Amino acid sequence: MKPLPEILKQVKSSAAVRLLEKDVKDLNENFEDIMEYLKNRIRTNTNQKTAAIKIDTRPCNVVANAGRKDQAQHLLSIPSIDQIKPSFSNTLKVPKRKTFGFVDCCILPNGNVLTLDEDHKSLLMFRNNGTFIRSILSFKKQPYSVCFVKDDTVAVSFYTACEVAIVDIGKNKVDRNFKFPKVYCSGVSSDGQVL
Repeated sequence: MKPLPEILKQVKSSAAVRLLEKDVKDLNENFEDIMEYLKNRIRTNTNQKTAAIKIDTRPCNVVANAGRKDQAQHLLSIPSIDQIKPSFSNTLKVPKRKTFGFVDCCILPNGNVLTLDEDHKSLLMFRNNGTFIRSILSFKKQPYSVCFVKDDTVAVSFYTACEVAIVDIGKNKVDRNFKFPKVYCSGVSSDGQVL
């Protein structure tokens, strides 16, 4: 019969081997997911060279921020909720006898604010001091999200219509529509090249 310390050493080492095998298996699965993601990004980046604006869809539970060779990466620390100090800046001044149901907004480079009004299905513009400038466009479908793309171009998503529209706010017209069958468009963002 073996002494107890020797038996315990064998038990500890076999348990450690099982844990190590599990860690290696998890690492391998993560590595395969990362490789698949990188291959998709390479294909996407290759396709982006052929057009000014391309659509890049990703599942919302995946954080994807792959750098490009023309882009510098700067890591920012994200403050916790107790470190964020909100302050009241301004109020939008709505024209008399008008009511709006704002669902989203974005600030343009010139400081003006674009808002989406779900009650009237429209895209509205306000000055940075809150005064109403004009209604840019009314849509047939319910708008859900808006973002600045570049120049006088913004993108508007339509959640239930599974669609994104590229809007020229200078000409007050829709330039292009993108349909995503069976994909609800709950938000839209752009860095000026990728939508």
